[in-house]
Amino acid sequence: MAGHSPDDVTEFERETWNRCAQRYEETFALLTNEAVPLLVEAANIKSGTRVLEIGSGPGNVAGKLAAAGAEVDAVDYSEPMIEVAKKNHAGIRFQQANAEKLPFDDETFDAVIASLTVHHLARPADVFKEVHRVLKPGGCFAFAVWGPEEEQTGFGVFFGALMAHSDLDLTALPFGPLFGITDRESYEALISGAGLRKFQLDAHKVAWKAKTLDPILRGMSDWANLLAFPQELQEKVEASTRENAKPFEKDDGHYVFPHSLVLGRAFRS
Repeated sequence: MAGHSPDDVTEFERETWNRCAQRYEETFALLTNEAVPLLVEAANIKSGTRVLEIGSGPGNVAGKLAAAGAEVDAVDYSEPMIEVAKKNHAGIRFQQANAEKLPFDDETFDAVIASLTVHHLARPADVFKEVHRVLKPGGCFAFAVWGPEEEQTGFGVFFGALMAHSDLDLTALPFGPLFGITDRESYEALISGAGLRKFQLDAHKVAWKAKTLDPILRGMSDWANLLAFPQELQEKVEASTRENAKPFEKDDGHYVFPHSLVLGRAFRS
């Protein structure tokens, strides 16, 4: 990650999620939806709660927040993601925007939600300050990030295969400064720096469940832009991914990949 500017991170993330937009709800959403009940509980979201979701992707989380009775606004910096969200989730206000400069007035929201988004941010300190600005006094910021790398088995079966057949160096990619970060101290510094209080951080187990391996293969292939690789390499990666996934296949042919996430919560005074 050394040597990459915040603008490099933003562009990398935008290009990646632009590529994933059309199939996200049938791939990654099978996993990321698992965070929603935890976030709803953490932020005490109920009927009438005014909620902002940052990093909304194609709207799968915002849709579930609305189903819980919340009045939802949502932003994402990927235009294709916003287009999909508007198409699939009518009645929710989606905007293309960078969370570093939110298009909302001060003290607008009862809660701000960031579901598996914070670790993709190029300038998290700026975003956390914006979260504080748009929260009402007493409002809650709840976010989820992935837990330790070794606990993300659905990702691991694919990346193990990809690295076995290519020289891709994942550590050289322009990830954000919180990518892979799970310790309390790193987040606590950002929380206090933004003026938020009463910080809590807890670990949770979730799972990526799929009837076939296809959602995992499609989602991870989109993320890694596997179609840009030679056909022979694509076939080798798929074959190795299927082999790596065998320990997670159940007797009925379904797959269950254990994952973990870390859930943070803080409040505006």
